[in-house]
Amino acid sequence: MLPRLLSEEVQVRLFVVERPRYVNLDLETELPYWVVSHVLEGSVATSTGDYHAQAKSGSVMVHPPRVRFTERAESPGVHEYFGFEAWTSPHRDLMRLVPVDLVVALPDPHAWSREFSRLLRASRREGSRARAECLFRSLSLLYQVFDAWEAAGSVPRPDGIETPSDRFEVVLRHMERNLDRRISREELAGLVHLHPGYFDRAFRQRFGQLPAAMLRQMRVRRAQHLLGTTDDTLDAIATACGFTDAANLSRSFRSQVGTSPGRYREGAKTTTQGYVPILGKDEGSG
Repeated sequence: MLPRLLSEEVQVRLFVVERPRYVNLDLETELPYWVVSHVLEGSVATSTGDYHAQAKSGSVMVHPPRVRFTERAESPGVHEYFGFEAWTSPHRDLMRLVPVDLVVALPDPHAWSREFSRLLRASRREGSRARAECLFRSLSLLYQVFDAWEAAGSVPRPDGIETPSDRFEVVLRHMERNLDRRISREELAGLVHLHPGYFDRAFRQRFGQLPAAMLRQMRVRRAQHLLGTTDDTLDAIATACGFTDAANLSRSFRSQVGTSPGRYREGAKTTTQGYVPILGKDEGSG
């Protein structure tokens, strides 16, 4: 999962970071953000919709936004949790791309807890350095959960647990997988069984732009990736990204990125050539 996300810009917004201790627990709520909660001590019965599970010490509970859930415990315990939004451009929820189950057992709970302690300390500080550390620590915790989930067989979240954001996930995935061909508004609307006109309005309300505009963004992002990682011709890249020709790609690319595809590729190569020899020099100078 990590290699796929390395080429994406991941942004995180933290809302709360806490380590509460309780005598007993009887919680029923829904929150506007994701929550990942590590059961440091104790055992919790948790429910989300028709999904029920026992989260024992060393496991994490994953609560989606705007979905009601319960947590109940009759004995004392300690949780380590943080509430957050995490997304990749354009407008992709990281937790939709990695559909981890609602309870995940950690192979090394102590490592997770140590990293959480660093996040907790950073969240209490102010300034740009603290914010950068919060981003790093929260992503580190999420990737530990992703790795644990994959090691356990990648069991996805139950189908019945859906939020308003999930409605368009099938549309976004379809767009990403078919960038090399023409995709009509009617085709996308049909995926969610909506009239094309209403689909446009609902999509714009959710993402702040029309499907056609997001599709152009996705195509330019794909072109950026190919320009930086391949020696394909501009015509070949235009075809792979769904542009009619190289000229059409160049116009869209310049409009969104602010430079031509050729200059962008030169910059990507210069960056690589300036970085790799330094590594080689360091290795040889030991």
